Amino acid sequence: MIGVIILTFQSDDVIEDCLSSLHASEHGELRVVVCDNNSNDQTVPCIRKWAAANNVDFVEVLAQDEAAPASPASLTLIHTGANLGFAGGVNIGLAYLVKDPLVKLFWILNPDTEVAPQTAAEFERCAERVGSFSLMGSRIQYREEPCLIQSDGGTVNWLTGICTNNNQGERPEDA
Repeated sequence: MIGVIILTFQSDDVIEDCLSSLHASEHGELRVVVCDNNSNDQTVPCIRKWAAANNVDFVEVLAQDEAAPASPASLTLIHTGANLGFAGGVNIGLAYLVKDPLVKLFWILNPDTEVAPQTAAEFERCAERVGSFSLMGSRIQYREEPCLIQSDGGTVNWLTGICTNNNQGERPEDA
């Protein structure tokens, strides 16, 4: 099973599309955890409304709650209680998901991400094929035509510490 962590802050304009793309996944079971960094827009009401409209098993918890529920929901909203930044919010999501013995892979997404339906299943197949690994990434494309590549992974220059994206700005068929 894949545990998905989405960190939100003022994301009411994009979170429903992100959740809908995950909901349309061809992969059977995803545990989606949205960690909200204390948004004061409509992010939280949007998540609640989306879950109800899509008949999704949904729970809300506070970050300070120590234990994950005995039967985790397919969608969990964690209220962090403050803006903890990207790493702080993601770490709360990871700490929550690691308590679920069924979750074997962790997938971190931004709320403005829309995933292709086959992505989760491909990640799981690749993980089974590769075996033990620490990090896996995927191609990121812009949604608007001509859907150019934002990143096909990257390269770190160890002397300067500067990271560059592979195939940035290329058409997918040319990369």
